[in-house]
Amino acid sequence: MDKTKLNQFALKMAEDLMEVKRSLPLSGALSAVNYKLSNIASQMHLFVDTLEGYGETPAGIYALTLMNSGAGKGASLSLLDRTYLETAVEKIKETVYPIYRNKAIKRFTDVGQEEPIIRAWTARVETATMSGVSAVAESYYTVGFGGVNIEMDEVADSIMSEKELFDKLLKTYDNGDYPATAKRTDPNPMDIKKMPTNLYCFGNKVKLTDGGSIQNEFMSMLDKGYARRMIFVDDNSVKIPRTPQEVLNDMDKGENIYGKRQAEREYIADLINMDNFKKTMTLDRDARFMIATIRADGEQFVSEHIRLEEAIQSDMVERAFKTAKLAAVYAFFDGNANVTKRNVEEAFEVVKASSEVLARLRKVKPLEERLLDALLREGESVTSQTMLNYNFINSSWTKKILEYITLARELASTKGYEWIEDTKNGVTYYKVIDCLD
Repeated sequence: MDKTKLNQFALKMAEDLMEVKRSLPLSGALSAVNYKLSNIASQMHLFVDTLEGYGETPAGIYALTLMNSGAGKGASLSLLDRTYLETAVEKIKETVYPIYRNKAIKRFTDVGQEEPIIRAWTARVETATMSGVSAVAESYYTVGFGGVNIEMDEVADSIMSEKELFDKLLKTYDNGDYPATAKRTDPNPMDIKKMPTNLYCFGNKVKLTDGGSIQNEFMSMLDKGYARRMIFVDDNSVKIPRTPQEVLNDMDKGENIYGKRQAEREYIADLINMDNFKKTMTLDRDARFMIATIRADGEQFVSEHIRLEEAIQSDMVERAFKTAKLAAVYAFFDGNANVTKRNVEEAFEVVKASSEVLARLRKVKPLEERLLDALLREGESVTSQTMLNYNFINSSWTKKILEYITLARELASTKGYEWIEDTKNGVTYYKVIDCLD
């Protein structure tokens, strides 16, 4: 991504994060920032009208950040919370939400109705189940303040166990609607409208492309609609070993940055006011033309490239929509009355990079084919233990790896490669040779 084309407020936050977490790439840092900014915008019920027929839609993002294990995703979000959002979160939790909550209770009790069950405000929802998310959404809908912000720590596990949640959240992205679900224990579940919702997922690349049922479900999820809704980031950072002194230096950097960002914390907190509440932003004329250009270029791309995967087609044709939703967030924090062309350009710089990540994701080869390719590149004999160190193999698959070795051997036979196995002292060595080379 070109830094000069990014939103400068978001870039400042991302660079602060990268200063402390030196192994974190810009794409990963900016993904965390975009989610956190969208989180605040959702609390204020910020909407955008793109004038494309969708009507008013909540500003914000659905995002999937692909990360390696141990990348420190939780630390990144916590650092942003403390450095930039601390004052705003405290204002919402201690002052704003209680006012709206008390008013909501009074509406019921004044007419002799039973006091409703209203949950305390929380900046995020980490229990990603349909019933849990619906309960939070109902509370905020009753109160009239707050947005649902779902943080999914390991999406590979959730896509198998929470298919209902993912299905329901498709429509929620478009218009903020939560259709009443019959599986709730509540006999009178609400039909919630226009509830701002952000979804921030972390995915382990090895698990999501395991070559089995998880990969199949993930690809199906993309094709069903998440490709055009999500912003994808491939955080390929490798954790850099640090000396004790370097750890201490990074801790000092975090404290120094915190001290320097008091004005930014106060600025974000000041955005939480009645003038900004339930604001609907429109695109100015130049911004609308930019959105029209993005859509037209996407349609042209699809028409010129036949046999594209369904996920790629939907992303290219519809990515103007997620660009507009993110652009409205940037406009809000820039203090703009409308979404400008510059805001759209800033958001599109992020979305363009997302499309590249999606293209790589959707074209991922079956695991046995990747294993065969890796063995060809080795050129020397290796053991199954060596294969467990490949970045696309789950290191815990001490037995399952043998299944994929068998599949790779069968694939090698169909491709005319020479497959060599040699056992020494109970250890089997594998080597593959391309006979045509």
